[in-house]
This record gives sequence, C-alpha cells and structure tokens, in this order.
Amino acid sequence: WTCTCDAPGVGSATAAAAVCVCNECADAANNATCTTAGQTCIDPDKSCPETDDWICECEPPSTTTNVTAAAICKWDECNDHEGTCKAKGQICVDPDHTTPDNWECECVPPASGNQATAPAECLLDECVVMNCATCANDT
Repeated sequence: WTCTCDAPGVGSATAAAAVCVCNECADAANNATCTTAGQTCIDPDKSCPETDDWICECEPPSTTTNVTAAAICKWDECNDHEGTCKAKGQICVDPDHTTPDNWECECVPPASGNQATAPAECLLDECVVMNCATCANDT
C-alpha cells in the first residue's frame, strides 16, 4: 500500500505514512510575485498544512522581507560609498534608500556643490563667507 499526500502537499511512502511537503514557493504565482520584483521566494515552514507564510526576500545587501507580497527593498548606499566622499572632505547622502545608484557626495558648508555617485566639485563664495557688503569681480 502507498500513502500519497493531498494537494498542495507533495510526497508519498510505501507501507508507511507519507511525509508531506508544502512549498508555497513552488506555486508559480507566489514565486513570480517575488522574482518579478528581483527578489527570492522563501517558504520557511514547508510542513502541511502551514500556508501563507512564504516571504519575498530582497537581494543583499538589503535584508528586507515581506510576507506573501514583494518587499520594499531598502539600503543606504552610503554604507558602501561614504569613504569616497570622506576622502574629499565631503558627506555622503542617499536621498532614496529604495533606488540604487543615487547616492551623492555633498560639499560641507560654507562650500556648495554635489555630485551623483562621485566626489563633488565644491565652490566657495568668499563674499558669503566674509559677509562682505560689496565684492568686486566675484563670479
């Protein structure tokens, strides 16, 4: 005699109770929810009848996850690129932690300027710094 698992479980055994596995990420719709967002589908508990526990996990370095839906992946790129800006005496700013490759180096006041994904060219207006009433030929 053979025991076979009922759907959605998978597994069978001869002359014994079957060990059923319910991998919700094997479901094409669940898997596509994650993969179309560039994420990995993970079912942490494949025992039957455990359902609706599958998660979408962002790719490293983000560690964000969401249950039964795509996650909003977040990562502050300044964690990786701060040294690029600091080496030029500037600060790193990541204006949107969900958008890749948008970090910027910004000049430290009173200098001004910023540059995406690289050190900025900092400009210093001496008239502003010196608080001059009039400055000749300042451009």
